[in-house]
This record gives sequence, structure tokens and C-alpha cells, in this order.
Amino acid sequence: MLNPVVHAFNQLFYKHINYSSDDGALVQSHVDNFIQELHSLSYSEKHLPWLNRDRHLIISSFGRGTHINPLKHVRLLICLNGDNSRVIAKGEGNSYVIRVNEGAERFGDMINADRELDTQAIARNFAREFEGLPDAKNVSISPEGGATYRRRGCLWVFNVIPSFFIQHPQTGSTFYLIPDQQGNWKPIYPHEETDKIQAINHLHNGFMYDLIHIMKYWNREHDIPKIPSHLLEAMIVNYCEAKPEKLREFADLDISGLLKSIRENLQKPFMDPIGGRGDLNTLSEKARQAICDQAFKDQLKADAARQFELNRNYKRSIDKWAEVVGHEFHKLARVS
Repeated sequence: MLNPVVHAFNQLFYKHINYSSDDGALVQSHVDNFIQELHSLSYSEKHLPWLNRDRHLIISSFGRGTHINPLKHVRLLICLNGDNSRVIAKGEGNSYVIRVNEGAERFGDMINADRELDTQAIARNFAREFEGLPDAKNVSISPEGGATYRRRGCLWVFNVIPSFFIQHPQTGSTFYLIPDQQGNWKPIYPHEETDKIQAINHLHNGFMYDLIHIMKYWNREHDIPKIPSHLLEAMIVNYCEAKPEKLREFADLDISGLLKSIRENLQKPFMDPIGGRGDLNTLSEKARQAICDQAFKDQLKADAARQFELNRNYKRSIDKWAEVVGHEFHKLARVS
């Protein structure tokens, strides 16, 4: 007979955490249709820049396969064609301006008096065009420098960010530039981030994604401030990279250890171990404390649940796990 705790976790992943392949294909089809609509607009509207069709990229958890059900956001880089623009570094390489040469009329009112691309003007242009799409709802300017909208009939939101794909002329290294919070552009390295996550997942025989998924579910189910997705993923990657032994098939075996790691790291700056994005911990002191308090309580409960399971007291184990991962767990268990 299958261990009832194992059965309950299997059902939790199947019914409440994992995103089905059919749903994933539907989202991808919406992304593909949206990109086609944007390209059609760029061909027909002379005030819109040309787009670099080969460089658009999903950079949210959906693009990496680390999302859970229900999907909330699709973060999409829309790559603009430079149209003979020149990219000039400003500062220490973390802030750029993009200066447009004479004759690049397609950037129109998106440039300032110094012929530098205005990120806020681009965001406004994006939003204006999205409002004209037949299925668009709730269009707004994104804090990330682009625009967001929800497609009618979908629960998730498109977060569309304008970008440029850059290849360093000397080193050949590549990155994207996206708007920062100060009206300039900052570099990001999404391919490097994805490659590192996939490499560490492969090192752990493909089981790291299950750990990311269960911890995102834990993060969502408790009535506490939420750890931002990119910070939580980075903390899990950090935990797995430092773990001396490989992850095993059952993600619940590492929940206690990961909660302990989160509690120890959340009270201080957390430097990005994946993509060099600096300190990812933007949570307030009050939010950090609330999360750490919950993590400590659930760490102890996870340890107790594991011990009850080892003693074959499956009912008490399931009771404790339900306190950690939510009371849906009770409904999924089979205990005689």
C-alpha cells in the first residue's frame, strides 16, 4: 500500500500545484498571437519601432517552468530593433542611455531633446496600442517600464517590457537592456539565469523544480507577506547549490531545511546567486519578521511530521503537514 503521506503529496502536486501541459500550451498560443499582433502593428503604424522577431523572450517563471497553478503573470521582453541607434554606457555599466541617430523616425515622440529614448514615453506608447487590441482589458503602465494588460477570458496578466538585445563588440557576450526605475536602461542576463537554474536542477537529478514548486505553494497559502517569486527562487537555488548531497525524489524531505535557510537569510541583504541582479531582498523589516516567524513554526512542524511518518503514525503526520502546506492536504490523504 502506498504511504498515505506520499500519496497526499503526489495529489497536492497533481491537483493544486502543477500546471498542466494543455494550459501551458494555451498560454504559449496567447503569447504567440500577441507577438504577431504587435508585429502587425509595427508594420502598419509608422510611429512604432520595428521589432526584432528573433529576440522576444518570456523571462517570468512561466518561461523557466518554475510557475505553479494558477498562473498569475507572464513577463515578456519585447525586443525593439535599434534602427541605427547607438547605445552609450553611463556610470559603471549598470545604467545605460540609448541615443537615437537622426533618421530613425520610427521612435517619434519616444525621444527627448538629447535624442535619448524616453522609457516612460515607450511605456505610454505600449499602453496606447494595447488598448486597441480586441481582447485587452485593464491596461496600465507597469512599474518595470512597460505596460500590463489582461486578455479577456484569461486570469493571468501580460507584463510587457520593452528591451534591446545587445552583443558586446569585443567579448561577444550578450544581454538585454530594459527600463530601470530612473528613466534609463539596465542590463539583465536572462539566458545566464535560466542556464544556471537548469544546471543546478540537472545536478540534483531534476528534483529542484519540485522543491521550487512546493515552496511557492507554501508561500502562497499562508496569510503572511509574500516572498517575491524571484527572491524565493534565488533562495532555493542558493540552498540547493550549497547542499552537499543530492535532492531526492520527495520534495517534502527538504522543506524543513529550506525553511531554516530562508529564516537565516531573509533578515539581511540577499545577493543574487543566479543573475548578478544585486540585493534581491526588498522586503520591509516587518514583512521579513512575519515570514521568519512563520518559517520557524513550520520548520518545527515539518520536522514533527517527518518523525510521525517514520513512526508510521500517518494520521498525525498528515495533520502536521496540513498545518504547513494548507488544509487541502487533509482532503487528499487516505488514512484508515
